[in-house]
Amino acid sequence: MKTPAPPSMSGPPAVVLPIHRGHRGVARLGAGTLAIVLIGSVVHASATSVSARSALPPQHAVVLAAAIIGPSPAGSIGQARLPDPDAAMFEAAAIPVQPVLGPLARLVYRVHTTQKLIALTFDDGWSPPAGRLILDTLIQQQVPATFFVNAMYVRWDPTLWKQIAAAGFVIGNHTYDHRFLTNASPTTVIADIQKDARVFEELTGYSMAPIFRPPYGARNRAVDAAVQLAGYPTEILWDTVTGDTNVRNSDARLIANATAGRAGSIVLMHIGPASTPRILAAVIASYRARGFTFVTIPQLLAAGGS
Repeated sequence: MKTPAPPSMSGPPAVVLPIHRGHRGVARLGAGTLAIVLIGSVVHASATSVSARSALPPQHAVVLAAAIIGPSPAGSIGQARLPDPDAAMFEAAAIPVQPVLGPLARLVYRVHTTQKLIALTFDDGWSPPAGRLILDTLIQQQVPATFFVNAMYVRWDPTLWKQIAAAGFVIGNHTYDHRFLTNASPTTVIADIQKDARVFEELTGYSMAPIFRPPYGARNRAVDAAVQLAGYPTEILWDTVTGDTNVRNSDARLIANATAGRAGSIVLMHIGPASTPRILAAVIASYRARGFTFVTIPQLLAAGGS
């Protein structure tokens, strides 16, 4: 079953803008509504989804709408990523201005520490067979790691996720169905995040850790405020991208990418591509040979004094 393309949008041609290292989004310009959410007088110093250098006429709306990044059958194990019936609540269109008051979730791309610590993180979950191979390797190698899962995939194999949680691995929130958040209302973002946590606990009996990762790394100040309101004070991004969702990357290239981290780095990998469990042991061996210690995200945050 193929993942459907996002709904078409009227207006001028799309302009490709960087979302974050390792992901790409599409900004569409449409007249009529200014899709900017004001968050009190807070000035957010971190990088936003749209570069401040992009000069856009004030009468236009800016809406980020990423193409659905689904796995290629040639590069995945098991089922392909599927849409969720509840996805209709997300609109690929400009949203009205909605003031959102309150603090923003803190962004973490890397933790500054002098200790040679590295955090492996695994997103999504659309291939339970790949997940089992990853889990087996982590247990055999005695490597702690952090997972950011979409609960719609937990439905496919709740036993796997019970085993991951029971083994002591940290599991964070990644939204219920991996939708692009920057074109959704704050209310919708909050509901989706809370649904992910609720369904995960219903299926496994375990609670998620209070850490959140936005799908595709796509976020803005409105999303950051909604994440905080949803009960997640910290958004975990990354500074080291494996590139395992790109089937054109060779195993050697993926290993080189994944092992480019430094002290305090957060490595992005996925539960889905066939290459990820295949390269994992080599990635672990490389970091260990250089004297690194593997930690979970909470442990890494603690090492940085937060």
